[in-house]
Amino acid sequence: IMAVADKVKERWAGVTLIFVSLPPGAAGTDAVNSILKKNADGKNTFYLDMNEAMKAAGGFGKFTKDGVHFNDDGYQLLGENLSKTLAQVKSQNMFKRMGKPAAAAPPAKKKQK
Repeated sequence: IMAVADKVKERWAGVTLIFVSLPPGAAGTDAVNSILKKNADGKNTFYLDMNEAMKAAGGFGKFTKDGVHFNDDGYQLLGENLSKTLAQVKSQNMFKRMGKPAAAAPPAKKKQK
């Protein structure tokens, strides 16, 4: 995940990233969420802990249709929390205009037969 984030930052200098926690239950979820949280510097990378938001609002089961995917209430809660996170980003003046992506390497030339 962090390699992908690094590639995004490399390609679009000044981009602001928001990592959203993975839902509880799957093996390795806590480890991944820990990595995401640790790498959110609060400057150009933020962490939105939806697990804590769901716990505070009544528990994970209330916001999923099958124990994994959000139901309508889950998407509502996600939207509300993303709005709060975006407001935090905006208040810190972290939105930056992304320039053009870095030029990709030209495709390799095909050998003539």
